[in-house]
Amino acid sequence: MRLFCGERAIQVNVVGYQFPYDPLRTIYDNNWLMVRIRLAEGMLTYDFDDPCMTAAELADLVRGLEHVSKGLTVESEAQFIEPYMRLHTHRCVGGVLVNLGIALTEEEDDPSFVELQERLEENDWERFWVSAVLSDEDFSLMIRRFREMSERFPQR
Repeated sequence: MRLFCGERAIQVNVVGYQFPYDPLRTIYDNNWLMVRIRLAEGMLTYDFDDPCMTAAELADLVRGLEHVSKGLTVESEAQFIEPYMRLHTHRCVGGVLVNLGIALTEEEDDPSFVELQERLEENDWERFWVSAVLSDEDFSLMIRRFREMSERFPQR
């Protein structure tokens, strides 16, 4: 799933479970998802993988987005145990306002990461934000992408 506004973009893709299934592990350890994230600002890009959500949280995210899409609620806020990613949606005139933020909390030697960090304003955890108003059609496409990820990686 990719969200962009101007030259700034965030791409989020669940690529697998963090750990192989083990009946002796906790429900959390068996359900952490590895998320591949690509941040872009103009020609500058930074890619990384992070276990920032569980399979249950992904399913909850999809439900919240679907409720906004169906008009059951005006907004949704994804709640994650690890608060490194935030996704907030709000129905507005002309579509749905989507705010997606990724926290840059790691110390990295990667020059792209350092440059990206330097470009951010001082805000909560140096979060890289993208905000865009999506048409109902584009919002439905975003929901479909997240639903496909949730179906590929259900809670085990």
